[in-house]
Amino acid sequence: MSVKSNAQVALGAIAIITLGIATVLIVRAQRVGVVRASTTVAEVLGSGDTAGYARATQPISFEFPRDHGAHPEFRNEWWYFTGSLNTRDGRRFGYQLTFFR
Repeated sequence: MSVKSNAQVALGAIAIITLGIATVLIVRAQRVGVVRASTTVAEVLGSGDTAGYARATQPISFEFPRDHGAHPEFRNEWWYFTGSLNTRDGRRFGYQLTFFR
C-alpha cells in the first residue's frame, strides 16, 4: 500500500471515529434534554472537587512506556493526534483529533 493510500485510510478512519463520537454526544444530549452552549473550558476543567488529584505545576520529563497511557492521578488530560495529508493534485490538508479525559 502506498503512502498516499495509507494517509487516505488514516484520514477516513479519523473521520469515521469523529462522526461516531459526535453522534454519541448528540444522542446523549437529546436524551438529557438540556444542552448548555455556554460552558467554558475553565468550567469544565477547573470546576468541581479537585481534592485528591495531582496538579501539573511544573514541567516533567516524559518516561516511556509509562507516559503512553492515562495518568489517573490527574483530574484531566488530553491526547492529540495530528498530521497532514496531500492530495494527488498537490492540495495539503492538516488534521487534529483530540481526546479529553
